[in-house]
Amino acid sequence: METKGIKISKEHAANVLDIKISDETKSLLLCKAMLLDVYDNVSNIVNDQYDKDSSNKMMGNFEEKFFGLNEELVKIIGAFIDTKSIESCNKMM
Repeated sequence: METKGIKISKEHAANVLDIKISDETKSLLLCKAMLLDVYDNVSNIVNDQYDKDSSNKMMGNFEEKFFGLNEELVKIIGAFIDTKSIESCNKMM
């Protein structure tokens, strides 16, 4: 596409259509999935063994730490995907 003699690039947008996921990105996403499994398992066990009030008290600190760790992991994944996609001209993340 040209506008007033200026070429508008669509190379990166086109690359996104066939983007690949690197082994490192898959590993980081797997870590996030495993972290969610840990949370679900702990939550299910605690909720099964205790009433709602006791369960909420027990899970409070755990949830706070979990969400903090999850947030940091998401930041790492985001930074990694950003770097990987820039380095590969959006062919890989």
